[in-house]
Amino acid sequence: YSNLDYGIQVTTTGVGNRIAGNSIDGRNDENYGVYINAGDRNVISNNAIFGHTWAGVVIFSTATQNIVVGNILRSNRNSGVVFSGPGVNESRIVSNRIDGRSIQTQGIVLEFANRNIVSNNSVHHHRLDGIQIRNTSRSNGLYANRVYSNSRMGIALTNAGPSRNRVVRNLVYANTAAGIHLANGTNTYVLNNTLALNAGGGVRIGAVAGISNRFVNNLLQSNGSRGVTNAAAGTRWQFNDVFGHAANYANSTALAVSN
Repeated sequence: YSNLDYGIQVTTTGVGNRIAGNSIDGRNDENYGVYINAGDRNVISNNAIFGHTWAGVVIFSTATQNIVVGNILRSNRNSGVVFSGPGVNESRIVSNRIDGRSIQTQGIVLEFANRNIVSNNSVHHHRLDGIQIRNTSRSNGLYANRVYSNSRMGIALTNAGPSRNRVVRNLVYANTAAGIHLANGTNTYVLNNTLALNAGGGVRIGAVAGISNRFVNNLLQSNGSRGVTNAAAGTRWQFNDVFGHAANYANSTALAVSN
C-alpha cells in the first residue's frame, strides 16, 4: 500500500509469474492494484485488491495468455478488471468476486481485446455496467457469470466495432437498466441466458447494432415494462421465452423470428 502508481507491476520481460495471496490496498491514491504491460503467461490468483483510484487489475498492450482467477476485487474507483489492447489475447478472467460497493464504475471491461474468456465471475453493485465489451473487441466469450444489482446495464456491448462475441449461460438480474444491451456489434451470439428483474428491460438492441446478431434459447422474465426492445434490422430471434412484462416485445424494427 501507499505506492504512487502500482501495487504490483509486470512489464515486457515478465513472463510466467504468479501473483498470489496478497492484500493490495490502494486507499492512499494508488492507481492500479496489479498492472501487466506486455507480459505473458502470468497468473493473478487469490488476492484481495481494493480501493485503487483507477482499476484493480489491468492487462495492457500485447499481453497474452494471462489468467485472473479467484480474486476479490472491491471499491476500485474506475474498474475491477480491464483487458485493454489489440494484443491482449487468449487470457481468462475466472471465478472472481467483483464488488463495486457502488464506488467502482464498471466490473469487467474488454476493449480492443480478442479471444478472451470471462467465466464464473460474480459482478455486482457498480455505478455503471457490470461487464462491458467495447470498441473492436472480437471473439471473446462471457460464460456462466452472475451479474446483478449494477446501476446501469448488466452486460453491454458498445462503442464501434465489437464482433463475433459470445454471451452464454449468464444469470443477469436486478440491474437498473437493461440486462443485456447490444448497442453496437456484429455476429454476436447470445445463448441460454436468464434475464430477470432488470428495471430497464431484458434485452435492448440499438439502432447501430450490426447484422447477424443471434439470440437463442434465452429466458426473459419480469424485466420492467419491456422484455425486448429492438431497433436494429437483421436481428435473429429463435426459441426465446419472454413473459411477465407489460410489453414483451417493444419493437421499432421487427425481429427476424424463426422459432
